[in-house]
Parts: sequence; structure tokens; C-alpha cells
Amino acid sequence: MLLFKDEFLGRTSNSSQCEILNESDITFNYGSSADTLKAYSSNPILINNKGLGYKIAYYLDQFEYYRNTQTFIFKGSIIFQEDLLANDAKRNLYERRRKYAYLGSRMHFFRALWANNLKSAGFTIRNAMNDQLNYHEVVKQHSNQAKYLSYKENLVVEYYSREPGYIVFLKGWFSLKRTVTMMQPV
Repeated sequence: MLLFKDEFLGRTSNSSQCEILNESDITFNYGSSADTLKAYSSNPILINNKGLGYKIAYYLDQFEYYRNTQTFIFKGSIIFQEDLLANDAKRNLYERRRKYAYLGSRMHFFRALWANNLKSAGFTIRNAMNDQLNYHEVVKQHSNQAKYLSYKENLVVEYYSREPGYIVFLKGWFSLKRTVTMMQPV
């Protein structure tokens, strides 16, 4: 459960204020090799995020943690419910924290990437040789206008002075319907 919480909720000041309300609904097992931890839940995972003022229902489709590479993947659907009982001061605090949590996040990165707006959003992408890459070197587009991310090696994503994140390609490329893992430094 501790490993699941670290990877699923993250390791930030906001995630430390999260509580999974129905931990007993989550089951774990190892895949075909002892390297892969899998988590399942037939009920939505209910999370109280006191740091951002949300109650969250997460419908987990897949969670896998690969111990040898220290990478993980999870997929699912999420429903947020705001704390409607918060007073004005608490709502303002939540809004500031939400904005800070969004800036530099995966969602912020991919929105900026797809819009070819990385530089003004504060992001840079580098390869293993530390060369800075541009939009056209990593984003490809099919004739039907579907964009996808493709590069011959893994990428380093930097956002201003924060710790870098990594894009590890599991299948060589991905679109929004494919799988990618961005990892925090271990």
C-alpha cells in the first residue's frame, strides 16, 4: 500500500495531505514476474485531498509498478468534487495551491506541447546528450491531424528550476491514447 500511495498519489506536499478512504477495496498481486506489482479495485478509489479541497473518485483501469526500472503506469477515470463548504479564505488558498500544482504538471506540459507553446509555458525538452529539442523534433502528425509524440530515446522534461521529469517510451511513440510514463526523480 505504501508503494501504491507513493506512485499513485505522488510525493508532493499536496499528496501528503491526501487520504484514501477505502484502502480495503484495493487488492494487489504480482504479475507473471515478481518485478511487476499490480493493483485492482472494483470500486472507485475514494480520496480526500485536504490540500487542494477536493474529494476524488478514481475508477482504476490499470496500475502496474515495475520494480527493476522503477517506472509505473496507471490509467482510469477521475471525478473531482470541490469542497463547497469552504469559506472565502479557504477557497482562495485552494485556488493558489491548485494553480501551483498545475504549473509544471504533466497536464500543463502536454497542453503546452500540443499547442507548440513549450517555451512560453516554461518547459524545455532535452535528449540523453542534453541537447534541447524543439516541437517538430518530438511531435509528429498523421495526415488525419492526430498528433503523437515520437523520439528515438527517452526524454528529459524541465520546467524552470524544478526537478526534471522523464518521458520513458514503452512502445517507441504514443498519442493521447497510448501509454507514456513521466517519472519523478528516484
